[in-house]
Amino acid sequence: MVKNSLGHIMQTFKAAVSRQAVRDGLMPRGTPIWQRGYYETIIRNAASHDRITRYIAENPANWKGDRFNR
Repeated sequence: MVKNSLGHIMQTFKAAVSRQAVRDGLMPRGTPIWQRGYYETIIRNAASHDRITRYIAENPANWKGDRFNR
């Protein structure tokens, strides 16, 4: 992992939050608390921005039917 890259920053942040959650007794050690993986995208134009904005706004309505949200 390249130091100070987005991936490195995310890895460091997630590890720190996970350690704190275990330390505070919120999660048992070894319990996954993060969704695996993430991807980044570059917003290159207004159409892309609009599509992503719409996805963020509308996505919560789909959570009831999501097999991972039980």
